[in-house]
Amino acid sequence: MSRFIEKTKRFWIFFIELVMCGFFGWLYEIIAGFVVNGRLENRGFLHLPVCLIYGVFSLTVAKIFKREKHKPTPVFFGSMAVVTVMEYISSVIIEAVLGKRLWDYSRWIFNFQGRVSLISSVIFG
Repeated sequence: MSRFIEKTKRFWIFFIELVMCGFFGWLYEIIAGFVVNGRLENRGFLHLPVCLIYGVFSLTVAKIFKREKHKPTPVFFGSMAVVTVMEYISSVIIEAVLGKRLWDYSRWIFNFQGRVSLISSVIFG
């Protein structure tokens, strides 16, 4: 019985972390949109105050760099690289599946195909 409880506990911790990271990603999107565009826009694809992609990316990076957490420079640059690749792949898949782009960095300097940008990569790092 305690094994079931432990697995359930781990699931809920993972779920709460996923939702929290997604919420903070949504909040970042709202604030960034306001700063760039001067108006508030709901950036959540799910029509909730959660951008799930931020939760998935955050937990993936946390898992990858778990043992390196006391080395901020490699974690920062490693996170930048991992998230940039994940963002590019996600953009291609989302566009293929949904037929539209959920984000576009074409107006940003140092962008690649409007899917990723050096500026966003530094922010995510």
